[in-house]
Amino acid sequence: MKKYIRYLVLSILIVTAVAIVTAVSGVVIARAMLPKSACAVTEAQVDTLVLEKMSYADVRSTLGCNGVLVKKEDYGPKLVVEDYGWQGDTWPYSKFDGHFINGTLHGTSKTWFKLQLTPKEGMSAANSPSPAG
Repeated sequence: MKKYIRYLVLSILIVTAVAIVTAVSGVVIARAMLPKSACAVTEAQVDTLVLEKMSYADVRSTLGCNGVLVKKEDYGPKLVVEDYGWQGDTWPYSKFDGHFINGTLHGTSKTWFKLQLTPKEGMSAANSPSPAG
């Protein structure tokens, strides 16, 4: 019976370790795929952008740096479509993509995944509830 329990505990530890390694690997790969813009933009900056009114220069000025050209499709002198990406300021993963048609912002994509490792508001090590004794 003790041998069975030992194998069960070992199996649980191995599965947990594999899950942690998989999660960490996913975050590392996702962060490596972020656009390497010269600055990290905030969600508040992105929220101020206005569709169909702002040029790439306006967006660049608002966000504080150039985006990384992700894709460009040139359909002739009257239609050029460009997608630019900016890295966000949130850990572990955030990015913003702007879709420009003839130099004007026509679409956006915002991905913010924030992991916060702090105690709940009003809780700290000094005032955490103590076990009943």
